[in-house]
Amino acid sequence: MSYEEDDRRRRLRIARDEEEQEQARRIREAYSQHDEHSHGQSGGPSNLVTAVVFCAVAGVAWTWENLPKWHTFDQPYKAIASFYYWLLIAPIKVVPWIWESLTHPGLSDYKNFNVVTAVAAVLLYAVALVIGGGVIRALCRAVGVRRWKTLLASPAIAAGLWFAGTATLTWLTQK
Repeated sequence: MSYEEDDRRRRLRIARDEEEQEQARRIREAYSQHDEHSHGQSGGPSNLVTAVVFCAVAGVAWTWENLPKWHTFDQPYKAIASFYYWLLIAPIKVVPWIWESLTHPGLSDYKNFNVVTAVAAVLLYAVALVIGGGVIRALCRAVGVRRWKTLLASPAIAAGLWFAGTATLTWLTQK
């Protein structure tokens, strides 16, 4: 191999390396421009998931705030809100009451014993709720209701239909 041929191969290698680096730089630049221009505008799965999570959190917050005021609603919403208040909110609000009852006045003068007793009582209450849910499910199956989730959702479905019907009639009959 001559010096000239060796020099030519070295220059080709350098040129190839420079060309590859330039191509890599263009690709990186294209990706960064794509990210800058499409950030938050794609409407893809991540935006959908974010929207669903936001709606779920907002719905839970609204429910937690407004269901305790069920007695101020108009009929039939009052009965439906009462159903869900006693089904969902009231059992959860018992937990702090159990905790406060067993830790602050205390069963004994020993603080740690009271905390352990309160934890045990809350866990026992949780087990009782799960067993109660199982009993309700078994009773639903015993009377022939196979879709007990539909049974629990039926007041919400009724409220939605009632609202849609009254809104439609109000709109139709306005002058």
